Amino acid sequence: MISYLIPRWKGQLIVEEGELQELIFNSKLKEFTIRALELMKTYIMAQEYESAYELADMLHALPEIVIDNNKKGLKQYWKNYVKPFQKKWKCNIFNEWKPTS
Repeated sequence: MISYLIPRWKGQLIVEEGELQELIFNSKLKEFTIRALELMKTYIMAQEYESAYELADMLHALPEIVIDNNKKGLKQYWKNYVKPFQKKWKCNIFNEWKPTS
């Protein structure tokens, strides 16, 4: 159903028998995602639900960026999602993953 709704994802969703079933991420995006999920867990444990919700919102668009796999999209993602999150919550832990020009 997903490949029908979003055809460009079809190639990413097919896993041949014997292949490793891992996301097609580069290592920097893996690290970024893991750090974001760790931070979300911290927010939830501290009952800071609004910031946890906004972090989840920030992460929701990441899979499409990974599928598109282009630097321009990653820069737009940073501008539209990460930067506003960091500014609102005065949180700069993601700076090491900021895309370079």
